[in-house]
Amino acid sequence: MSEINKLFIKKNNSIKEAMAIIDKGAIRFALVVDDNEKIYGVVTDGDIRRGILRGTGINESIMNVVNKNFIYGETGMREEEILDILEKAQIGTIPLIDENKKVKDVLMLKGKKIVSYPGIE
Repeated sequence: MSEINKLFIKKNNSIKEAMAIIDKGAIRFALVVDDNEKIYGVVTDGDIRRGILRGTGINESIMNVVNKNFIYGETGMREEEILDILEKAQIGTIPLIDENKKVKDVLMLKGKKIVSYPGIE
């Protein structure tokens, strides 16, 4: 299993399972994928917190809190383009996906440089 796959959660899993993935991944989100590992959405600790505040239980489906309109980069983008996306969205981490919607990398801002997951020291 690649390091990125450790961030994957299937669409039929629970919020509690997503919380465990987020906790282990140390980057504050999980990537929601289908059975073919195509990305469907992203779920953050903030998405889960807001869902719980709305009354969603942790044993309910991750689909109750998933963000389907997430920010991502595409394979082939230059580092400057990725930096621009991160800066405009005011975020520090994004998935990098290919034309088939498969996650190829997770990119993080470390200082003024882009690093690949698990580039956290």
